[in-house]
Amino acid sequence: MLIPIDQIILRIVLAFILSLIFGLERQFKKKPVGVGTFTFVATGSCILTILAYIVSDTPHVIIGPIITGIGFLGAGALIRQDRKVHGATTAASIWGFAALGIVIGSGIIYLGLIFYAFIMIIVFLDSFFERHSFGPYSKYLTVTLTNLECFKGVKANLPRNTKVQNFNFDKSKNEYVFSFILNAKSEELSKIPNKILNIDGVKTLKLE
Repeated sequence: MLIPIDQIILRIVLAFILSLIFGLERQFKKKPVGVGTFTFVATGSCILTILAYIVSDTPHVIIGPIITGIGFLGAGALIRQDRKVHGATTAASIWGFAALGIVIGSGIIYLGLIFYAFIMIIVFLDSFFERHSFGPYSKYLTVTLTNLECFKGVKANLPRNTKVQNFNFDKSKNEYVFSFILNAKSEELSKIPNKILNIDGVKTLKLE
């Protein structure tokens, strides 16, 4: 199928600009994957999709493997650390921008723009949850106490919605270890270590 050159240029430039804007936003927030990856994925997917329509009567034969291949690339952005998996949003975004490139490369530009609007809404919500340490961004606090009398003091200096996730008593050391799940703004979380460590009976503290 022949595609006018102006349509080819429009689709490639649009895929490039949209992915560039998103990539810059990720770069400014110091995410593990930045502007280069998103522009390459979206623009490359767009070009391959255009090529698929030009050279083949069955473009899905070429388009299908794009999504599969990008899935492996996105998996590389996942990092497991202690209790958390980091980079899930970034990995999903890489896959999403491959889909965006395919949609725009297919010439369904209005659908691509709708999808892009949803992407930006999701990014905004994700940033909000991250600032408030909500959901997957929850923080984990582990405190070692020499006696139970100071537990109330520790709990009083934590956010209201804090929950005890785990409790352990080490008889040999006579120590009490409490693990908490924290959901609060980053500014509030940064003040917690100093408050807790100033309480008599608190031996160690770990915030992750």
